[in-house]
Amino acid sequence: MESLVEVEKRCLIRLSEAARHDGQIQIALNAIVRAQRLERTPSFNVSQEFANVLWLQKEEKHATEYLQALLMDRNHANAVEPGRRASLLAQLVSDGWLY
Repeated sequence: MESLVEVEKRCLIRLSEAARHDGQIQIALNAIVRAQRLERTPSFNVSQEFANVLWLQKEEKHATEYLQALLMDRNHANAVEPGRRASLLAQLVSDGWLY
């Protein structure tokens, strides 16, 4: 059962990414919210895609606050590859959102 839920989450993340790249904000939001509902505790991948959708919706401040909180959360610290974490931190710093 858990494996099927993980597959569904990955599919929903991919659907959100594709919709986001196509400018279909509502489809992206619907997909990632559905993925969030499948989780007991927020995962980094779903949370990052949610922040990306917020950014696309012109909710830059909320997106960066959400991503900052996610990156600073000790529960996710070990779940994220160091290179990916560094890239996201660099993006936040270059956008002037992380002080």
